[in-house]
Amino acid sequence: MTVERSFPLNAAQLRNLRNWAESERADRTVVVVVAPTRPMNRDRARAAVTELVRRHRALRSRLAEDADGTPVQQVVTAPAAEADLALVETDARPAYAPERVDPAERALRGSLYLSGGRVVLVKLSLSHLFTDGFGAHAVIRELRQLLAGEPLPAVPRQAGEVGADPAAVRRDTERWKGLLGAAPRSVTYSGVAREEYEKAWLARVPLDPEDAALLTAAGRGLRVTPYVLWATAISALVSRVGGQHRQVFRSTYANRFAADDFRVVDQLAQAVYVPIEGEAGDSLRTRAERVAVVSLRTYRRGHYDANELLRWLNEPARSRGALFQPAFELNYVPAAPVEARGDTPPAPMGSEPVDVRVDPRSAKADLAVTVSHLPGPVLRLSARRPVAGQREPEELAAECLAVLRVLCTSPDTPVAELPVEPFPATAGLHAGHHGGALVDLDTTRRLVLSVPGIGSCELQPRGDRLTARVTANHPVAVPDLLRELRDRQPWWSGSVVPDDLVVR
Repeated sequence: MTVERSFPLNAAQLRNLRNWAESERADRTVVVVVAPTRPMNRDRARAAVTELVRRHRALRSRLAEDADGTPVQQVVTAPAAEADLALVETDARPAYAPERVDPAERALRGSLYLSGGRVVLVKLSLSHLFTDGFGAHAVIRELRQLLAGEPLPAVPRQAGEVGADPAAVRRDTERWKGLLGAAPRSVTYSGVAREEYEKAWLARVPLDPEDAALLTAAGRGLRVTPYVLWATAISALVSRVGGQHRQVFRSTYANRFAADDFRVVDQLAQAVYVPIEGEAGDSLRTRAERVAVVSLRTYRRGHYDANELLRWLNEPARSRGALFQPAFELNYVPAAPVEARGDTPPAPMGSEPVDVRVDPRSAKADLAVTVSHLPGPVLRLSARRPVAGQREPEELAAECLAVLRVLCTSPDTPVAELPVEPFPATAGLHAGHHGGALVDLDTTRRLVLSVPGIGSCELQPRGDRLTARVTANHPVAVPDLLRELRDRQPWWSGSVVPDDLVVR
């Protein structure tokens, strides 16, 4: 297949590649569904998709390696992409679930759904390695125009042309290190031993139009965005259920700032880790101000090397006994313009279990909230262990909405007075450790005893440090035991590696 060009993956793509197992890459897709205004000729529909692919490098890409084995984005020529276009025609009932797309082979797969020999629906599954959510909006917008026979504007900037230069990426990576170096390592909801594959619970709750009106009015009154209001509400919820006010939350920055950036089909969205310096005496207004300040400070810092940041945060000399993990995750997806909205039907409301692969080093949160607006406003709350073991996700979603309403109507309410009960497990946690998180001493003891040859473990908190006195069945060198504990600690939620070890 003729290659047009190759270029290095950007920092956002490299982060995704690190987080996905090779077997998962084909499942990481973004689905685009567009119904023509009227049934149309299949050749015209196919020509529309072909033209779309011709216009965008991201849709003609595949994952490859250069001569040194470094992953690169390889773009094939438009004729080669057209000849290899994976676009099937079917009379079957439309299926809206995405298809698997192996990025090593192609960037998209598509289906033309027919009725009476004419196309009534076009579905494209786009590899998430090459296209993010806003890139998918650009695809929808152009595909609608092409299917309607409308002229398109000039070809926008292409994948590989948007984003920061390497020096700026390094500079912003250092800024994130400065922000997070002293931040709390995590929030402990409960102690639990993790498994590689677990069940998470997902709750979907429709948002009442009255809540949208409350958000609009509160945003004007507090002079903050809906994103800040949601982050504040979840932060206050975490303060109540987890008993910890200094937090770091994970979010995603789109890294699109100018109007033309939203026409680019590319993967630019990067995970970021935003610190909140909350205090026990905060009111909701004060907490919102804290969130607003740090969000504004970091808004244009999304082009950075997340892999390097997390490697740095988790170095033994900097880890303070625990792997870094954010307290919660918030993804706020604003309503897209009408022309960029797909025709996918809404997901069913309610709750359901989902299978997840746990990778502690991916720095994902056990409590995740997504607020989306298509086809209608929906709150989606995902809870993994240990959060899921403390409270039902539907109840957590209801509490989140309740806190949001108090924030919007009575912003001077103290966080400590919110009508949310702490998780039962937090009552037995140890406070004051220099890692910044509450510590489950029983889980920490179990962590130490999980090392082969360790017969007993006595923990002694001293100030902000933790000492472990252990007995071993054979000679054990303290540096070797510390190294073993650091390897195991990520799989014991709520634990820390003791600062000092005394082996008897």
